[in-house]
Amino acid sequence: MHEIDATLNYLRLLKVQMAAAFALLIEDNPADQRMIGLEIRADMEMSFEVEASNSLWSGVQKLETQKFDVVLLDLSLPDANGLEGVLTLTKRWPDLAIVVLTGFDDKGTALAALKEGAQDYISKNSLDGAVLIRSLQYAIERKRIAVELRRSEQRYRALVAAMTSIVWSTDASGAMNDTQAVWSDYTGQAWEQYSRHGWIDALHADDRRIFEAFWRTATDRQTEREFPVRVWHESSQRYRRCIARLVPILANGVEVDEWVGTLTDVEDTRQAEELLLRTERLAALGTLAAGIAHEINNPIVAAWTSAEAALNVLDKPDSSDLLLECLQNVIQSVLRCRDTVEGVLHFARHGEVEQQECDITHAVRQAVSEIQHYAQSHEQTLSCTSSPNLPSIYGNEKQIQRVLVTLLRNAIEAGDAGHTVDVTALSRDGDVLITVTDVGRGMTAMELRRAFDPFFTSRKANGMGLGLSIAHGIMECHRGSIELVSEQGRGTTATLRFPATSSAPAID
Repeated sequence: MHEIDATLNYLRLLKVQMAAAFALLIEDNPADQRMIGLEIRADMEMSFEVEASNSLWSGVQKLETQKFDVVLLDLSLPDANGLEGVLTLTKRWPDLAIVVLTGFDDKGTALAALKEGAQDYISKNSLDGAVLIRSLQYAIERKRIAVELRRSEQRYRALVAAMTSIVWSTDASGAMNDTQAVWSDYTGQAWEQYSRHGWIDALHADDRRIFEAFWRTATDRQTEREFPVRVWHESSQRYRRCIARLVPILANGVEVDEWVGTLTDVEDTRQAEELLLRTERLAALGTLAAGIAHEINNPIVAAWTSAEAALNVLDKPDSSDLLLECLQNVIQSVLRCRDTVEGVLHFARHGEVEQQECDITHAVRQAVSEIQHYAQSHEQTLSCTSSPNLPSIYGNEKQIQRVLVTLLRNAIEAGDAGHTVDVTALSRDGDVLITVTDVGRGMTAMELRRAFDPFFTSRKANGMGLGLSIAHGIMECHRGSIELVSEQGRGTTATLRFPATSSAPAID
């Protein structure tokens, strides 16, 4: 009840903030137009003015002459299908909130639309007026926050660009012997406070030791130096992050005669970067949550349907075959949920394993041996070539095999009967390279760009889209990298790069 009350209060607040919101419905089906219009206008709590267009082109014409708060966009239009409409609108009106309309079969496209700038999606097959209104209101609010965030970032960058650095100078020992007016304005220190080495008192206590140690030591003092430092800012009454740059002026080209330095305030830039990073993390978390929900929801619905069917025929004669089929469907659905959960756990915990010196040649051979039967079942062959005397690497052999098996399965599934998948292992520039090459269908630019996204897969019939995400994480834990090069119709090459080493890396 508390959650419902909180939601209602939030919606009332939104209503006060947006007393008259204007929505553009781009939908070519007249029946759907009428139904959606009725659902929107039926809610007396939320006031929406709705206009409809039956094509993307006519919708664009309206947007060019009228101001709308949100667009309700069908993903299947006579002149735009799939993401075309979303891309067109977000490119021309980046500040416009968009909610996409989809059928049961378009959920994958709808999720892709969210990545391209849409704020939400709604299924026309289970349309509910309250959900529709809430989705529109939330979409407007989310877009408003996103626009404000982008403008804040622009303001921060403009502020940093407009600011001039504080210029100061000291003698060879770091003592200020002349007044530094700009320093005084920034820190609030009077000349009596910052003269000689008193300026160090304006630094954060944890940063003073850096400068004190720098001037005490005589090593490497004839080159330019740069330090991150927190400096007291009198106007804001707090420490702000700055970059201090020191340039030595040499006497006779040998001894440091004095130092000239600049102090650049980067606090606003750092805050903007941190805010953007948090926003990106939240967006990634939302994508992951949506993928998990999608992967688990489908088998749950299937299990539910099968269980209900079993209950309906439980007492009927000659129902054993149907009951058996229903139970098998339930088991398969539960197993699919289990596989999803295990995949997510692997994705989250791939770094929590012991690493030691391992033989990369043995790992490659084991992976090829494990996948050999799978290749034969697809009437394909595996070709494995390895350079002699490959250096060992520091890692986990089981995880390396997991990465290789994932790449080999993908390569086999991308090809046709009679194709050959080539695996090569060699040493180059101190690194160990393993390549897996197929001559299959290849990948589109969009597929290549999103290949490592969790729950993204180009295989419609099977696959959860976690294999490459897990592989990418494993390679990062091995201080290595994974790279994909692909061309549609020509095949794909995946390259794993491991740093060759015979001992554990130093802890940073």
